[in-house]
Amino acid sequence: TSITIPEGVTSIGDRAFYSTNLESVTFGANVKTLGNEAFDGCAYLMDVTLNEGLESIGNDAFEGCDNLRSITIPNSVKTLGNYAFQSCDLLSSITLGSGITSIGESCFSECIALTAIEIPSGVKELPSQCFSNCKKLVKATLPNTITKIYNSVFYGCTKLSEVSLPTNLITLGSNAFYGCESLKSIEIPSKLLVINESTFRNCKSLESLVIPDNITTVNRYAFAGCKSLANINIPKL
Repeated sequence: TSITIPEGVTSIGDRAFYSTNLESVTFGANVKTLGNEAFDGCAYLMDVTLNEGLESIGNDAFEGCDNLRSITIPNSVKTLGNYAFQSCDLLSSITLGSGITSIGESCFSECIALTAIEIPSGVKELPSQCFSNCKKLVKATLPNTITKIYNSVFYGCTKLSEVSLPTNLITLGSNAFYGCESLKSIEIPSKLLVINESTFRNCKSLESLVIPDNITTVNRYAFAGCKSLANINIPKL
């Protein structure tokens, strides 16, 4: 079953196609807003074509679309809601448009097929659990415009091995990289002052670490369970 949204439609409301058997949807040229849970639970949805001109994607908009394999977010989109693509089990390719400035909590959490993600430069913060439990995520490219990474952003990303912390980072939340078992090295940026609770806990492959002079506090369990950690330089805290 497929549907093409007519060009006269400018807004798709909350739960408009909630839990239907749609397999394909194409947005008309004039859709500006996509409501909360609009396609939530559409387990058969495989193909989605979003229009240039779309500005916002609501909370839970595509949550649980188990057969969705790829998505391209147009450059016109500014905001992605909380849980917008959570638990899209086969979603292996995500292209984020250059216009995005806000990504919601748990937006891509539990997208267990996702292998790589590149965050556009307009994004300043990564909210809690944004990519948590993305079990196949290997590479995350983060722009230096990001200043805050909140709690559990990459929690349980067991394959994550390629990531660099932004140079302008001032906040790194608790559990941010908890259980990133493939992460071998990480460079702490010079503007960060605190390493929070369990931030790198159970990063079992983390081999070496330099804690720069700017760090004033290392909180409990910050590096607990890092069994491969052989060398660490600690400044005068």
